[in-house]
Amino acid sequence: MRLRHSFGVNRQVSAVVENLSGDGAFVRTAERINPGEQVFLVFRLSATGYTGPHIAARGRVVRSERQSNGNVGIAVQFSSHRFL
Repeated sequence: MRLRHSFGVNRQVSAVVENLSGDGAFVRTAERINPGEQVFLVFRLSATGYTGPHIAARGRVVRSERQSNGNVGIAVQFSSHRFL
């Protein structure tokens, strides 16, 4: 996942998509990501992670919550997405 801050700094972080719908996703990561941040995700539609089509999506973080295991769960609302 790539993040773009409003002040122009970009960074890349690892993430796992836990829940997916047509207009958004719930993503787990080790990084703190604030609501309002713009994100770019590339992920594979696969139960195993090894087969299936790739999707590219742009969106905005609408919710961010610390989980009991130390990870951060974020809800992303897509502004656009496409198959690669």
